[in-house]
Amino acid sequence: MSRIPLVVAIFEDRHSRALPPRNKAFKLLLSNATFLKNIERRLARYGIIQEVTFKPRPPATPDDNLEYQAKITFTTGHVLYIIDRFIEHDCNGKTIFQRKFSAYLRDTLGHELVGWDNFHDEPTFQSWPLHMHGRGHTEPIPSKEQSLPEVMQTVITKYITPYILGGHIR
Repeated sequence: MSRIPLVVAIFEDRHSRALPPRNKAFKLLLSNATFLKNIERRLARYGIIQEVTFKPRPPATPDDNLEYQAKITFTTGHVLYIIDRFIEHDCNGKTIFQRKFSAYLRDTLGHELVGWDNFHDEPTFQSWPLHMHGRGHTEPIPSKEQSLPEVMQTVITKYITPYILGGHIR
C-alpha cells in the first residue's frame, strides 16, 4: 500500500519540461479515482464494498473541472464520502494548484464516525498534513493516515471489518 502522502500543491515552473500544473493535478486525481474503482472490484468479491459511485464523474481530460466526489457504500450500510479537488490560484504571475481533500465515514444511521481533511472551517486556509475529526472531538486530532490508501485501510480494518465480524459491535 502506498505511503506517499497526498500532494498538497503543484507549482508552475516555466523553465521545466515537466507537465504543466493542471496536467499534473489531473493525473493525481485520476490515479485516486482509479484506485477507488480497483478497490471496489477487489473488495466486492469479499462482501465488503457494495459500490463506489462518483458525482461528478472524475475528470476525463486536464481541461475538465479538477474535482471528483466519491461515495463508497459498504455492505454494512456505512458510507465513506470523499471530496478531492485542486483549486487554481495565481501567485505573482505563476499558477498554483492547491489540493483540498476530505473523507468522512458515516454509520448506518448517518452519524459521522470519523473524518479526515486538510482544511479548516475557513475555506481559504489550508493545513497539512491530514488531520482527523472523531465523534465527540471538537478539535482536530493528529492523523497517521496521510494518503487515500491509508485512509481506506483504516476505515476497513477499524470500522467495517469489526462490524462484519462482531455482529454489529458499534
